[in-house]
Order: sequence, then structure tokens, then C-alpha cells
Amino acid sequence: MAVSLSFQDGQGLQLTTVFARRQPGTIFLDCTFENRNNIVFNNFSFLFNQNKFGLQLATPNLGFEVRPGEIKEVQLQLIPNVIVGGPTTNLIQAVLKNNVGTFSINLHIPLYVCLTEDGRLDKNEYIKSWQTIPGENEFNVDLKDTLYSSANIPALIAMLEAHNVFYVAARKISEKEHLYLSLKLVTGNIILIEFFFSTPIIRLSIKTVHTDLNALLAGGIEELLRIPFTPAPAINAPQGSIAPATTTPQRPLSVMLPGQTNDSAQWFSYSIISNNGVLYEDPGIQIGFQTFFQRELGRLVIYYGNFLEEPFTNISCSIAPHEGLSFQMQSPPQTIAPKQQEQQLINVSCLSQYDEPPILTIAFSFGTRNYVKNIKLPLVTTKFVTPLPVTENDFLRTWNDFNGDPLEKQVVVNTKSQANIPYTVGAITEGFNFAAIPGSWAANHVVAAGSFCASNKQIPVLVRLELSVTTPLCRITVKSSNGVVTQSILNLLATFLGVPNTP
Repeated sequence: MAVSLSFQDGQGLQLTTVFARRQPGTIFLDCTFENRNNIVFNNFSFLFNQNKFGLQLATPNLGFEVRPGEIKEVQLQLIPNVIVGGPTTNLIQAVLKNNVGTFSINLHIPLYVCLTEDGRLDKNEYIKSWQTIPGENEFNVDLKDTLYSSANIPALIAMLEAHNVFYVAARKISEKEHLYLSLKLVTGNIILIEFFFSTPIIRLSIKTVHTDLNALLAGGIEELLRIPFTPAPAINAPQGSIAPATTTPQRPLSVMLPGQTNDSAQWFSYSIISNNGVLYEDPGIQIGFQTFFQRELGRLVIYYGNFLEEPFTNISCSIAPHEGLSFQMQSPPQTIAPKQQEQQLINVSCLSQYDEPPILTIAFSFGTRNYVKNIKLPLVTTKFVTPLPVTENDFLRTWNDFNGDPLEKQVVVNTKSQANIPYTVGAITEGFNFAAIPGSWAANHVVAAGSFCASNKQIPVLVRLELSVTTPLCRITVKSSNGVVTQSILNLLATFLGVPNTP
């Protein structure tokens, strides 16, 4: 969730939001209202300005109040509106009113939330529509640094289908793969898409009669191609004990960068900013995960998939004692039948600062053979970070308090492309759980703050990213009141953003 209204700007009321599309085809704005004031907030109304998706709240007047110290979570349903207008952007401008004042906010809505379930065209419909739309309407853009290539098209198709971008056909022209897809917006607009794979670039072609949407569509599709494909988990959210999965899993498709196969290190780098994914896969087993965190507490679900024709038996799992985390582990499954998936729940508490994530050791037998594997768990320091929205002055004051090694660390990394500020801000806020701090910074700087939460302490952490606009470089600076936390978060940011320069 993103902080849409900080408590400083909201006079003590903080609002965090995220858009979600739920069956049967309904869109919600999930909101968390937090009252950090000593007064009651009530008489809420929430209005959207005109937007390109034609969305409005089904019930603009909100019949609840938020008392001092209270956190209230609500799901607000959205409905398509016949009036479509406003700027061509994925930011929806909105106005929140209550008994204290009126607040203007911007809400980032991913394109895929606004795609409907009936956007699939058959091949003949696609060809007819493509030929009907004038050629000058075609919009082309090259996409770089995505998670997909011609080497993992099945994974790409599966991910896109899960987000209502539908496969129509594929063919090879001059030994190059071409992929054809269709989608439909909540406004009823049909969009035709072609991918042309020329590693490491994917050429995206968009054809629609609504050419004013081209840039918005291209940005939304590029955002989609940064989402890794992972097999759907057997549960939505763990509550209490977890029952074993009873359905036979399909053979999962790996998320791979070009030229890579079964790369546990690459999968782990995805897990730094994701709450679900794959940790390991070989021809016999896949180990996936799903995580949930709230301050110093976490819940980890491990999924074990058996690809073989014989069962896994004598299963044991253990985690070595860890410097900063404690664990309560559900007993592992006794057996995993052929072509089946089982799962294991692990509750986690963060006790103190730490650097390296824990290691899970899994052992089992199949036939006459024994198997042992050590898996690095996705329980990195930033999973226990919460956003810390502060003013520019407060940030600078605290920044100047933490100087010199080990409280201050810095590194320059090679990035995959030149400065992409919106993507970097999204990664810092959504993936690393920091709050982006607005201020009079340089245009190519990203400044953020968060709190590392342990059972007996909260450690403020400050981050500054200086992205080069001329070369693919980024200077990362991290400061905190604890040297271990500083180094750990610096390492994670460097791992995600690029590779440190060699001296």
C-alpha cells in the first residue's frame, strides 16, 4: 500500500491505499485510515476527478468515523462512469473531505486493474480489427530490462492472462518470435497488442482507435512486464492452521532472465521486493513462498511442489538459530504425493537488527535416494521496515545526525538503464516499504525514510538515491542509528538496483 495522504498533510489523519480487482470483475480501493490526532475524524466523502478510466466511487459519502489512535481498514467499490476525461495518466486525482478539511490526493492505479475479463478476441476478430484500424494509429515502443524474453514466452503468457491480457496467436517470422494479444478497458475500448522479441529488447506495438491512450497503455504494459510469473498459491491468506493443497499443480513455469535457467540467486533477488514467488526449482521439486508482514511480525508460507512420479517421504525441515529472528514452525508434511503440492507455515518475530537472512534446510527421500537442500529465505531486513513519512526539514535534521561509518554507508552501482524516477520510487515505496519524502531535491534524486521494527526498538532509516541522467549509474546512501541495519539495507538496495562498481 502507498501513503496517499501523510499525517502531516492530513492534520493527523494518514491514508494509505491500493487498488485491487476482484471477481466478478469489480474494482476496489482498499484504504487504511490512521488517526494520529487527538480528535475524531468523521463526515468523510471521497470524490474522484474525471479520469481516463471513467471510474468513480460507488458510495462517495463514507459513513464511519476514526477515533484518536484508531486504524480503520475499508474497501471502497468503484464503478465505471459514462464520463471519461481528465489527463492521460495512471494517476487519478481525488478529493477527500472530512470534518477537519479538504485534501487533494493523487492515486496511482495500475493499468491491469482496469482490464476486464471479456477482452479475449479470437484470431479472426483480431485480424479483422487490426486491418480496420488505420495504419497511422499504430504506436511502437521498445521495452528494455523486463523479466521476459523469447526464452520464457509461456511464463509471459501465463502472467498476462492472469492480469486480463489475453493470448490470441504466436508465430515466428525470420526466426523471431511474434506474440499477439488483446485486452479491453473498463471503458469498453478494445486494444490490440503485438510483441516482437529481439533480445534483449521487446518491441511493443499497440493499435487502437483511441490513440490518445497510447502512452498510458505502453507504460501500463511495461509495468506488467516487471511482474514475475509465479504459480497461484493454494490459499489467499493464512489464518490459523493451513490445510494441505488438494489440487494437482500444473508444472510451474520458471521466471527467468534471458540466458538463465533455474537461477536461485535471481529468484531471491525478486523476493527482496515481492511477497510471493519461487525460491528454488529443479526437475524434481519447486519451492515457492508467500509472506505477510506487520511491523516486527511476519508469516511465511512455504510451498513444496513434487514434479516426480514417486512420493517424497521422510521430510524434515529446520532453520538454524538466527541472530535477529525467532521462528515458530508448523511441522512439515509427512509425505508429498507425486504431482502434488503441500505447504508449511512459519511464524516469524524480529527480535533485533541483523544482516543475513535465515537458511531453511529441507531433507527428504524419494525411492532409494536422499535429498538435502539449503534455501535462503526471503526474510530480509526491509520486510520489517514500515514507511516513515516526515517533512523535508525533519529528514534533513535526522540525516545530519547520522554521519560517518558505520551509521552512514554509500556505494555506486551500475544500473540497467538511465534514470527511471517513477519506477525507482515505486520500487522504494512498494517493494522496500519506505515513504518517499517530497522536497526541494534534485529532479534525479529519490529520498525516502522508514523505520526498521524489532520487538524492543524502532530504528529510523534514511535513504538517498542519486540516479544519473546521462549514464546508467546510481549512488546509494543509507543512514541509520545502527550500523548493522545501515549495511544490510545498503546491500539490499545495491542488489536490486544493480551491481557495485569494482575498484
